[in-house]
Amino acid sequence: YIVRLAKDEPVKAYDENCVTLTGRCSKTRRPYLMKYERPPARVSGLDFSLNLNSFNIAGCYPIDEDYFAWSDATATGLQVNTSELHGVPGCPHCGNASAFALCSCGKLLCIDGPDDVICPWCETGLSFSNDGGNTNFDVNRGRG
Repeated sequence: YIVRLAKDEPVKAYDENCVTLTGRCSKTRRPYLMKYERPPARVSGLDFSLNLNSFNIAGCYPIDEDYFAWSDATATGLQVNTSELHGVPGCPHCGNASAFALCSCGKLLCIDGPDDVICPWCETGLSFSNDGGNTNFDVNRGRG
C-alpha cells in the first residue's frame, strides 16, 4: 500500500508565471494572443523589493480560428487587473498602436488611438477617446 503524506495540489486552470489574453483585430477580424510573463525574482541580500503580482509583455502573436477549436471553450472566470500588466503591444495583423482595448462584451480588440470602431467579437459600435477614463480594469485570462 502507498500512503500519501501530502495532499496533491489542485490543478490550476492557468500558469502562475504568465498571463495569456486573446484579442481580435478591429480591421481584419483575425485573432491574436498577447502573452505576459512574470519577471524572474532576483533577491540579493535583505534590502530588496519584490512584486510578485506583475507581468511584462513577452509578445503579441497572430493566430487563426483553429485556436478556438483546439481550446477549452468553458470560461475560467479568471481575471487579471491591467495594473499588473506592463507594456501594450501593437496589433500583429494591421499594425494598430494598441492591441489592448476592451469592449463592453468583455473581449479585447485593437485600436489606433482615439477612434470609432466596431467590435470584431460582438459587432457593437465603440468610441475610444484620450480622456484618461478608467486606466486600470479587469480582463479575462485566456488559456495558456
